[in-house]
Amino acid sequence: MQIAQKREEMSGRERQKASLSSQLASYTAEMNAVSPLVVKGYYPRNKYLALERDRARVSAATFSLSRSSAVSIAPAARIAWATPSATPRF
Repeated sequence: MQIAQKREEMSGRERQKASLSSQLASYTAEMNAVSPLVVKGYYPRNKYLALERDRARVSAATFSLSRSSAVSIAPAARIAWATPSATPRF
């Protein structure tokens, strides 16, 4: 039961990381597209700065999720080793 739960948690974290990575790529692409317009004064600087803040927030969330995933793998490994296998060992 614990192993299955840990696997589900890890799977959920991987989906979250994929979603955050997609958001990060989207923010980066948008910022690259409007950056020349900001320099020329055709795009509001405050909106560009909001994009920067959002990208930084998503980047931090991605990093945080990566760290929490790495920390949770170790307990899952200990559970797997502590659980007796149904397969006989010779």
